[in-house]
Amino acid sequence: MSDVGAYYDSNTRSFLRFGKGRTRAIHRALRAPGVRTIHEAYHVVEELILRELRARVLDTNDLPGRNRTTPPIIADLGCGVGASMDYLGRQLVSVDAEAPPQLVGITVSEVQASLARESVPDTRVVAGDFTDDAPYDALLRGDMLSAAYLIESWNHAPDAVRLLDRIAAHMYPGGLLAICDDIPRSRIFTPEALSPRENRLVSEFRRGWHVKTFLPVPAIEELARDHGFEPLRCDDLSEWVVLDRPRDRLVRIAAEIARIADRNERIGRFRSPWWDNIRGGDALQQLEKRRLMAYGLCFFRRV
Repeated sequence: MSDVGAYYDSNTRSFLRFGKGRTRAIHRALRAPGVRTIHEAYHVVEELILRELRARVLDTNDLPGRNRTTPPIIADLGCGVGASMDYLGRQLVSVDAEAPPQLVGITVSEVQASLARESVPDTRVVAGDFTDDAPYDALLRGDMLSAAYLIESWNHAPDAVRLLDRIAAHMYPGGLLAICDDIPRSRIFTPEALSPRENRLVSEFRRGWHVKTFLPVPAIEELARDHGFEPLRCDDLSEWVVLDRPRDRLVRIAAEIARIADRNERIGRFRSPWWDNIRGGDALQQLEKRRLMAYGLCFFRRV
């Protein structure tokens, strides 16, 4: 995942500078019912995950084999700069003020790991590949996970089978796994049903945002069943995604300039992590407007 790490090493600080407000969240803001502020919008996904954590893991506290005298451990796989860990950690203190659940994180970016350790000093964060055993061993120190979540990091996994196997190997039976990401709808896998422009948008999104795992919901659920997890449900949150904000329209103009440059040899191609991010983000929005991509949140139980 070295290319993904390099991408976030190059782009993280600009992500934080533009449009994330005080949340430091590097994921989507969702205008869910009842959301009043941008801060709330950036934490809709965490609130949905928190609801499942409390219902299925924390309130029951009966995962087979878990030592109940120690706090349950919850992993943020692809934790970025720790924004979700910080938010969930604050909310989870209310579960048990003396021994709240412990949040740990893995990110492929050394820059992000450093920023996360600075901003969330009471949690353990390591830089590494979450499809390998090493970062889990470093964080868990002989214990096991009660839950794990991936917010917009599932698509970066170079090997979804290995990822699920690693999580399953380090999680108690009955543990909760949540995956939230941009998920392709089934029609996108019929290239002849797409226009040439739509096929180019798919390629541009995957290249620009370093998408390695690209599976529709039925395929994700089948893969989960085969590798240690029972699907619970998948929620389509697409209607809460805000499209065509003023910033998005500026991104579209920049992306079109880059596309024109690609076709003009005298100008030269616009290729850099920054330009890849611009073009990939615009391609995703256009695919969403065509209902070729969805924003989904899926929950699974470790069997």
